[in-house]
Amino acid sequence: MDRLKRIKQRHRHRQQNPSVRAAQTVTIPPESVRRIPVNTHFAKDQEVIFVEKLFNSPRNIDDAYAPPDLLIRKDDPFLHVANFSSTPVVVKAGQTLGISHDPAKWLDKLASYSDEQRTRLLAHASLVQTLAHQRLDFRNQDSPMSSTARSEVPDIHTVRKNAALANDIPEGEPVEGGPKTAEAPPEDVASQEFPSCLDLAPELDDSQRADLLKILSKHERAFSLDGRLGTVDANCTIPLRPGAREVSLPPFPASPAKREVI
Repeated sequence: MDRLKRIKQRHRHRQQNPSVRAAQTVTIPPESVRRIPVNTHFAKDQEVIFVEKLFNSPRNIDDAYAPPDLLIRKDDPFLHVANFSSTPVVVKAGQTLGISHDPAKWLDKLASYSDEQRTRLLAHASLVQTLAHQRLDFRNQDSPMSSTARSEVPDIHTVRKNAALANDIPEGEPVEGGPKTAEAPPEDVASQEFPSCLDLAPELDDSQRADLLKILSKHERAFSLDGRLGTVDANCTIPLRPGAREVSLPPFPASPAKREVI
């Protein structure tokens, strides 16, 4: 009796629970849409339900993904979930994606609109349907698998790596950047122009400014002048931990855009 009672309670809870949950785990690449099978409760004689979307934002508001508000069928329940972020997201099996409603009670009745409003609504629906069919036909001509139901990516790290490489390729001229120590002066500075090129603090008085210029001029070989690199005739000792050994590490990967700048 206790087992039968628990079964009835679970069945009653399932009937009262309006959540629409993912039926399997799916990886959605950045700025993409995936078809995700879902599980939810349908009434005995109910073939269609309305799903109200839920926005999911795992990190911040910019990394959101969600399905649209739509009707789903009992014989093939699924949602098209859009990833609006620039990184892949993983929708786990059992994750809530929407809230189900009875369309007969939740949606507006067509009779509540005037004749003019009904005409405009039907015309808009017909336009959306025509555009959807045209887009689907165009994609099917290009590739039969272009409307894949779910992600075929086996590893999220591969998706993240490929997405990063695609986003790093510049559309125009490469952006200047990279390590500051690797940047050369735009033009050679002549020794006679050295004092005039210095950007000294404006709050210095004349005496302080003269003393500083005297010191800088005395050690002008420490600066890059006349096309040569600055050098300092001094030795530097870097203390290490006792027993420390050399470490050999592979070079860090860089995107094509960064490699071009480096």
